[in-house]
Amino acid sequence: MKSCSKLVGILALLVYTSLVFADEPTAPTKITEPQAQPASQAVAPKGFVVEVIAVSKITRDNLLGEHWPTAPLQPPFKGSVALTPTNEAQTIFYTRIPVDDELSERTARLVKNDYTLLLSQAWIQPAQEATPTKVRLIGEQGHDLVGTIAVDRKRYYEVKLHMLFTLPRTTVDSHWWRQLPPDLRRMSALTLALNKKLRMRAGEIHYVDHPLYGVLIKIDNSSLQETTTQLQGSCQLTQHLTIARMKFSPSFANAC
Repeated sequence: MKSCSKLVGILALLVYTSLVFADEPTAPTKITEPQAQPASQAVAPKGFVVEVIAVSKITRDNLLGEHWPTAPLQPPFKGSVALTPTNEAQTIFYTRIPVDDELSERTARLVKNDYTLLLSQAWIQPAQEATPTKVRLIGEQGHDLVGTIAVDRKRYYEVKLHMLFTLPRTTVDSHWWRQLPPDLRRMSALTLALNKKLRMRAGEIHYVDHPLYGVLIKIDNSSLQETTTQLQGSCQLTQHLTIARMKFSPSFANAC
């Protein structure tokens, strides 16, 4: 009997407790709001970044130790396209962009060692082209350097480089110039050609050498997202790329 009485008491307590707390309001369930996504997220284009640096260092031994052509050479511009300045761009491809930190630092070291910077250019090139585009390269700050570069993306990046560097007589030590062969000594300038075919992997830096100047080339697709974001953040560029960005990616439209 005592055990039955205890059982009845426990049941009565449970019933009472359920009745008391049934009328209390239930705490509202906390709903977690979804994380807001960035209003404008740049999408990397299907392409790769090409970077080209050209430098020169004229020494007596290099000038007098080679046989230079006497016939004038023509710039290999046929069928090439020029890079578009940022403030005139109508497309994200073949628009000039800054070279990356790695090449900038390497260039600074060369200049510190008495090399002269002739050219510094970079751009985004489409990944899929039936025929590789020849991009026109033109020297900066009055340096008479011209040429073209074509990059074909296959298993490797296959590069064709054609450069012409005109070295005026007035920029060379007069004592050195008078030691050139007579036919060259009478000329007002030397025209120095550099033609090279090479195969590159992404992210590598290749130095194409000439006795009197050289070209550094880097091709990479790992920096596309960073480069695209930088372009997106440029209000000046945004004003000139509205149509192209909308075609390329709607998220580009609201950069500023």
